[in-house]
Amino acid sequence: MPELGSNSAIAVTFLVDTGADMTVLHPQDSLRLLPTEDAWKWAMKKASAMVGGAGQGVRHYMMDAWILFTHTDGTVDSRNIVLCVGHPHPGNRQHESLLGRDVLQHYVSSFDGVYGLTLAARPPAP
Repeated sequence: MPELGSNSAIAVTFLVDTGADMTVLHPQDSLRLLPTEDAWKWAMKKASAMVGGAGQGVRHYMMDAWILFTHTDGTVDSRNIVLCVGHPHPGNRQHESLLGRDVLQHYVSSFDGVYGLTLAARPPAP
């Protein structure tokens, strides 16, 4: 199967998890990204790891991915990351996908009771 290309895009609502080392796509979303048995066969050839926390005990496949944030003003910010894609398993199907510190470290965040969570791109170091 060829590499998944730019046509393999899905919208994901992540749970922001400051305790997660890495960004994880759980089956609520991974089954939409990889909807066929052939797609999973391709994914299972990737490097993999077992993760702790939500989804622990299930193999996660490491995939290069672009993550795009669309801001309320219509601008877009993107990051190239290694995404941990959780294998579908009855024990982890209820877990939300997690936005981890590998992505969050690039942003300054604030939380407001009215506006919710705000992420702003961290300015480059001088």
